[in-house]
Amino acid sequence: MDPVITHEQILARLAAPWIEIVPSRRKRSKRSLPANAHEPSPNVLVVAHPADKTSLDLCSQFRQKHWKPRFNIAHVPCDFAWQIVTPSGERLLIFTWVNWLRNSRQMFQEFCRATNHEFGTLTQDGMIVMASRNIPFRHCRLTREDQLRPRPPVTIKKQLAKSILAKADGLLKSRKSKFEDVDYRELYDDEEAHDDELQGKLEASFLANMVSYEKVVSVKFGLPTEVGTDEHKSIPINGVVRYAIWTVGKKRLYLAVSHEDTELPWVTYLGVTV
Repeated sequence: MDPVITHEQILARLAAPWIEIVPSRRKRSKRSLPANAHEPSPNVLVVAHPADKTSLDLCSQFRQKHWKPRFNIAHVPCDFAWQIVTPSGERLLIFTWVNWLRNSRQMFQEFCRATNHEFGTLTQDGMIVMASRNIPFRHCRLTREDQLRPRPPVTIKKQLAKSILAKADGLLKSRKSKFEDVDYRELYDDEEAHDDELQGKLEASFLANMVSYEKVVSVKFGLPTEVGTDEHKSIPINGVVRYAIWTVGKKRLYLAVSHEDTELPWVTYLGVTV
């Protein structure tokens, strides 16, 4: 994304289909594209409090509540790096929707109501339409989110061995299949999501940590019975790029690095299948 953006460039996105906003989607086969791939992708504006909150914060809250692997009805708003500051000093977050299913925008609006975040829309004639007032968009100031909070690091800090083993022991005590994340890294914005060099560095960092975690788990449970670089029927997670499975009694303990889609986070999961 350019270091400077204009009001007109943001307004132009209102009429653009998301297949144009996110060019990497063009690499997918036509039959895998959703029916709304060529429909306009309208923005939703959200008033956030406190004023230093970013769209990444709100997206993270929404993902924690609604998005889980293999739960395809809750794809999320695309993190957009720009915020609006109104003439009165109110801060609005911009969300550009790049989602597979239409209903996820409605889910996000319901989430905002439940968490007391006022939201509205940006119209093509340049008006921010909130529930109680209208705000001329061109009278507002634009600011980048990374001016409010630094970008998260590319190299993911490894978890301590005792932490990994404690999580594994806790999972193995469960009577139900479950998993939790060990490493987690959101993509900050569109710019990060479509930066191939950054994605490569994140993959390398997650895989390096994964190798370390495998060694830790193997000390206690022996060598893994299966390893691989694709999805596995015993691991209920999409986008797996590496996994290791240990048989512990009648249960299967696993580690898996997942990156389900370009805009979605990198995650290392530790889980158990009963």
